[in-house]
Amino acid sequence: MSERAAGLRLLGVVRYLADHYFRARFFHEPEGSVAPNAPVIYAANHSGMNFPWDCFVLFEHLLRTQDGHRTVRPLSAPMLLNQRLLSPFVLPCTWNFFSAPATMEEFEKLMVQNASVLINPEGVGGIGKGFNHRYELQRFSSSFIRMSLKYKRPIVPVSVVNGEYLNPLAYSFRWLNRLANKIGLPFLPVGPTLLLCAVFPVIAYIALPARLRYVFGKPILPENLTAKRYEDLSKAEINAITLRVKSMMQAHLDECVTEHGKRPFALTEFMKVMSKMSSRALFMLPLTWPFLFHRAYHGENLDARRGIKTLLTCLALLLPVMGWPVLFFFFAFAKETEVVETKSVREAA
Repeated sequence: MSERAAGLRLLGVVRYLADHYFRARFFHEPEGSVAPNAPVIYAANHSGMNFPWDCFVLFEHLLRTQDGHRTVRPLSAPMLLNQRLLSPFVLPCTWNFFSAPATMEEFEKLMVQNASVLINPEGVGGIGKGFNHRYELQRFSSSFIRMSLKYKRPIVPVSVVNGEYLNPLAYSFRWLNRLANKIGLPFLPVGPTLLLCAVFPVIAYIALPARLRYVFGKPILPENLTAKRYEDLSKAEINAITLRVKSMMQAHLDECVTEHGKRPFALTEFMKVMSKMSSRALFMLPLTWPFLFHRAYHGENLDARRGIKTLLTCLALLLPVMGWPVLFFFFAFAKETEVVETKSVREAA
């Protein structure tokens, strides 16, 4: 089974949800001097306290619309990769939506390859900021500024609106998130979701039908914010440029929230979309998502053994109270076989 083929099938499910469940729309402001095929750095704000559906939808859109023109690769915090619990519906971690670890080494490698990069400058702090800090950009990493300066790559800001409502009323506390980080979790939401998630594992992976809006802003050229060459800039000067870029992105995000954030759910519109889908609307129910994703992941390789394993995993996600113990039992039992499967996938890719 090819890693890329499995990833593309999964992205097909994401697009289906984006079109009908999240009703995603994309708006492009003038790109200025950026050539159509030129590599860029897409920098998007994170949505707090939720599985990153907004990021998946954005990447699917970029891959579908830019593939053949720009090679797009997302960078993710290393702690979010290769962890079974942090993979959608506990799928094997061999695909990760084509993500590479957000390290300077990987970033530089992509710059040398003239690839476009999708990054969330807020990092793990952004995904764990909570509803109490919605639309407030958290501390930025300076890595994308350094790469932009060094390789003269334009930064295209992407303001994501309504993603905060995928899991509203989930609040954050930095000290609690720091404790969660120590056990490998990016955040720990305080709110109704936490209680529901403790009972039903599937709650950790699904989202409410927020109307996602993506606004691609005018490219930012950090090299125009300084008169010095990259090699001559001090760490303090790069940090100052990072703060200026963050301020520009925050202003853009605030404008986009004012324009697109008034009706985050638009439930009347949502019901109209569902009614037009007729019986297919059943596949929009979040409780069916585990089955959709596991089926897409295996594709034509879904034999009897994988089918039984998939069915048991999906049922465990829906199982109240005992779901988590059953899932952990599956992880321990399947660990050896998945090492072999992962090796075969990478050899075939």
